[in-house]
Amino acid sequence: MADAVVQTLNPHKATMKDMTKADMKTRTPSGLAHPAGNAGAAGASINARGLTKVFGSGDTAFHALGPIDLDIKPGEFVSIIGPSGCGKSTTMLLVTGLEPPSAGSVEIDGKPLTAPISEIGIVFQDHLLLDFRTAINNVMLQQEIRGLDRATLRGRADALFERLGLSGAENRYPWQLSGGMRQRVSIARALVHDPSMLLMDEPFGALDAITRTQIRHDLEMLWLETRKTVLFITHSIEEAVGLSDRVLVMSKSLARLSRRSSSTCRARARPIWASIPSSRNMPKESIGYSRNLASTNSRVMVETSQLPEFVFNEATVRERWGLEPFLEGCAARGLSRASLWGDEIDKVGLEEARRILARTGISTFGFNRAGPLLGAGAAARTECLDRARRAVDMAAELAADHVLVFSGGLMEGSRDLSGARAQTEDALGELLDHARAVGMTLALEPLHPMVAGDRAVILSLSHANTLCERLGGGIGIVADAYHIWWDERLEAELAGAGATGRILGFHVSDWLVPTRHVLRDRGMMGDGIIDLAGMWRQVQAAGYAGPVEIEIFSDRWWAEDPDLVLDTALSRCRSIFSGG
Repeated sequence: MADAVVQTLNPHKATMKDMTKADMKTRTPSGLAHPAGNAGAAGASINARGLTKVFGSGDTAFHALGPIDLDIKPGEFVSIIGPSGCGKSTTMLLVTGLEPPSAGSVEIDGKPLTAPISEIGIVFQDHLLLDFRTAINNVMLQQEIRGLDRATLRGRADALFERLGLSGAENRYPWQLSGGMRQRVSIARALVHDPSMLLMDEPFGALDAITRTQIRHDLEMLWLETRKTVLFITHSIEEAVGLSDRVLVMSKSLARLSRRSSSTCRARARPIWASIPSSRNMPKESIGYSRNLASTNSRVMVETSQLPEFVFNEATVRERWGLEPFLEGCAARGLSRASLWGDEIDKVGLEEARRILARTGISTFGFNRAGPLLGAGAAARTECLDRARRAVDMAAELAADHVLVFSGGLMEGSRDLSGARAQTEDALGELLDHARAVGMTLALEPLHPMVAGDRAVILSLSHANTLCERLGGGIGIVADAYHIWWDERLEAELAGAGATGRILGFHVSDWLVPTRHVLRDRGMMGDGIIDLAGMWRQVQAAGYAGPVEIEIFSDRWWAEDPDLVLDTALSRCRSIFSGG
């Protein structure tokens, strides 16, 4: 018998990120209009009670599942994890009507399920493409089967191909595509008819780690833009926590359905916010650098990788590499995200930048930057604010997780630090209204007090946290080790930011002794005096689970071969952050 133990990680409390997530619901990518006759804009709800499945009868009967209860909200992303044979795929088949239950009931959008659902998309581990049809014709098979308008479906197919990095592959046959490209075509086929539900049964299981990560981020952005209800089956706890609103953990134990509440923490740096157990709800042995997720009374214990995700900031090599070689360098090292600078985007143009991102499989984490916000006189301040709004728009176009805000320092001849801070807060309020409208999160990065004269007036985590509290949702902080390592209130301020889900990033470099230039003499990690591993533990304890961003402004390292710089930085970080 195989009853399920399900650990439901409850939806998080309303925070700044809830607002942004709700805002994202209204964003639909260009070209993904709904087909005629299919509303499709909202996902479907799924409710199951006493769901049970027994295969066979008599002495040969096999109890595969249940009874379990299941509730999935419209537009929710829910993952089911567990060992082979625990009933994950069976659950998916039952809630879609593809297999009848032995007992129990299923309702879709409040209506009893009596037959297979037609408005669904399914992606399996095997792409199941037809070898004799081109990629685009495999996707357009949905139009032929369902009798939908061909022009509308072709427009959606083209938009999906562009969104999934498949532009130029439309007329290739499956045998001419890589494994990752074939699975992207499979995802496009599942979404082209705009279903209300997307079911994915270990869709990345046959892919290599780099390709799996790239496609995972593609799926994240598609879900944000289309808001389908997603039921995702996987063996990977990292995938489940990284993608989902909630995770259901199933095992072969005889225990009944159980629920455990959780507090909010940021499970990734993309703008999707998953609820995972906080330290106060986890067994003592699971608290620390590695996060363990165990189901109550279950024989399953899964541990995530000890190494965090690493992201390079383009500034680290920007003196010798432009956008394209930088992104190619990141991709060659198995990285999936990078933080970009607006002036480098301007050099190639936004559309070309998007093509390079798609070709390399890299997505945007942080965007630098909106600002400065301070100007001498009303006209200058208006001009500064307009430029900042354009930076926010560019960040939104590049689907960045957040855009860093640069306040700027005192105006020439001014000694009015309090007045400059008041002007900054006013400008932030206006910029935040615009950022909320386009679904972009603002990030405040407090800088070292030594740059107060000409670069910044936000000089501590305490000040940044206070501004966030006054301004409300849609704004958070980035903790840059180089700028804040000296702060005696560091741990307390990180905890305060983390309690409200405001930590958006963690940047690393090192403080050299002596430091020859406060802006352009940052050290390679391990060459200075900052306890980076200790600070990382504090950031994690505050609830941050996103990547470590490597950002080194250094005349010395800018003069080196960029390949050497990236390899050295990754090697140092893997050593520093491997054991916490």
